[in-house]
Amino acid sequence: MGIDSIIADESDAIANIRLFSNTPSAGFIHKSIGYARNWYTFRDHDGAWLFGPMRFIGYVGNLEAASEPESDARDGRILEAALKEWFEPVDEGHSLESELKAALRRFLSAKGKSLNQLARIHVLKRDVPGLSPVQRQGADESWRITSSAEMLGGKPCIRGLRIRVADILEMLALGATRRSILEDYSYLEDGDITAALQYAVTSVDHRLIKAA
Repeated sequence: MGIDSIIADESDAIANIRLFSNTPSAGFIHKSIGYARNWYTFRDHDGAWLFGPMRFIGYVGNLEAASEPESDARDGRILEAALKEWFEPVDEGHSLESELKAALRRFLSAKGKSLNQLARIHVLKRDVPGLSPVQRQGADESWRITSSAEMLGGKPCIRGLRIRVADILEMLALGATRRSILEDYSYLEDGDITAALQYAVTSVDHRLIKAA
C-alpha cells in the first residue's frame, strides 16, 4: 500500500509507535522530529511510554511521510481525525501531562532533539480510561486523599502511598515547587499536590467556621 493509506485500526498505530521507538536515531525518519507538534503514545508491557509523531504512526507505509515536517494543515487534520478513534489528547493541566512530557523529552534528548514548545501528546484511550473528562488543576482531587489505621498512624495520605498530605505541604512551605517535588518523588502525580493543597484549604475553612 502507498504512503497515503491511513491506518485502519488501533493495532496498526501501536505497531508504528513501537517501530518508531525502536528505530536507530541515525535513521532519516528522525531528522525532522524536533518540528513535530502531535505525538501519540501508549504504555508498553514494561510500563514505559513509547512515542511516535503523527505523520509516522498515521500511515501504512510511512517512512517517507514521516521524514517531512507537519506542514500540510489539511493532511494533519485528516490524520488527527482518524487517530481520534483510539487516542485522546492530554490537555494542559491534566495530572498526566507532566509525566508524559518528561518521558517524551527524555526520548527526544536521547536522539539529540528537543521537544517542540507547541507539542501536544495524545494517549491511547485504553491506557487511561478516566482521561475524559479532563481532571484539571483546581478540579476536585479529594479522591486522592486516603486514611487508614494501618498506614502512618491513620494520618491523611496520598492514594494509599507512604507519603502524608502534611509531607507535601511541608515541602511546599519550605519553597519546593511542584516540578521539584514530582522530580524527587516519581510516584507522585501533579493532581496529588493539588489534592494536598485542597485538603489544607478545606481544613482551614472548617476550623474557621467551627470557631465562629
